[in-house]
Amino acid sequence: MVETRQFNFNRRALQSDLNQAFVDSDVYHDDDPNEIWKVWKNIFLSIVDKHAPLRQRQVRSNYNPWITAEIKNLGNR
Repeated sequence: MVETRQFNFNRRALQSDLNQAFVDSDVYHDDDPNEIWKVWKNIFLSIVDKHAPLRQRQVRSNYNPWITAEIKNLGNR
């Protein structure tokens, strides 16, 4: 299983939500860059999760183009 995002969303709505969230927050009023980063990241990810949520996908197999039918047949002898 792998986690992916479906990036087929309304970009204007995402941009609007991001603009509004950062205007309403006090993320840039702190002096500690680590705290600013933590708050900024949480705001950003919560909005991205709303517009492009994480989904679990099943991975069927690993594609190995160098393993040809001939190599497989040699292994089955």
